[in-house]
Amino acid sequence: MDHDYEALYEMQHPDPKERPRMSMTERAAQFSPFAALTGLNEAMDGTQEVHAAKVAAEIEHIRET
Repeated sequence: MDHDYEALYEMQHPDPKERPRMSMTERAAQFSPFAALTGLNEAMDGTQEVHAAKVAAEIEHIRET
């Protein structure tokens, strides 16, 4: 088996010349979740309330007949 990349394992990663390295906290913040669906839960709750009211009205109608 040929080990062409073995020398690379010992090399250090080069430091950027244009700007300082980011801290681990700053790097992690780039990948943290974000609220892409802002307001979704409130919209779902409102929809659930509307449908629950419709079901309750249907059940009441069935009981009356």
